[in-house]
Amino acid sequence: MALALLALCGSAFGAMVMGTVGAEVETRDPYMNHAGIHLGSEYWPTPWASIGVAAAVYPVADWSSLTEQLVNNNHVSPHLSEMKLRVQPTVRVSPFRIEAGGIPISTGVHVGLGSIRTSDDLEALQQQGDEYAEETANEWHLSSVMGLSSTIGGGALRGRVRVERIQYVETISSVTLESKRPVFWGLDLVVVL
Repeated sequence: MALALLALCGSAFGAMVMGTVGAEVETRDPYMNHAGIHLGSEYWPTPWASIGVAAAVYPVADWSSLTEQLVNNNHVSPHLSEMKLRVQPTVRVSPFRIEAGGIPISTGVHVGLGSIRTSDDLEALQQQGDEYAEETANEWHLSSVMGLSSTIGGGALRGRVRVERIQYVETISSVTLESKRPVFWGLDLVVVL
């Protein structure tokens, strides 16, 4: 029903399709530093609402300085889990619009459900060969996303600044559940297709 309403509004307002590519960093994990590449596609049936899908890959996942100290000096390891990939369909609503120096800026929120792939660092956890740890070392987790974003510009090329909080539950060594809530900051190039 909601999609039919969006499509109906799209025909009246002139729908747009946008592609996004950008970079993001995770800022809330004291033990790991994640940086990734973010790709997405959005269908805007109206100027203020869209549906889309996004994916992010994290080729950079390094220990933080705190983790280096804990593992190397104190021989203690926190749970180290590297994010590898996330995929999420989202709904974006951007009702706030202003013009600054003739440049349009729209700000809004986005929400969605998705999935995130993680991989545990069994060497750092000193759990190599532990059958329970190996069972859940590489997993997909159902996740939710909430975020704020501002899109700057009104032509075929635009910029976007966004912050997103992802939430998921991870299984550790097949016996413990840990709630994760990473926060990502991203800069995207938005292309009107």
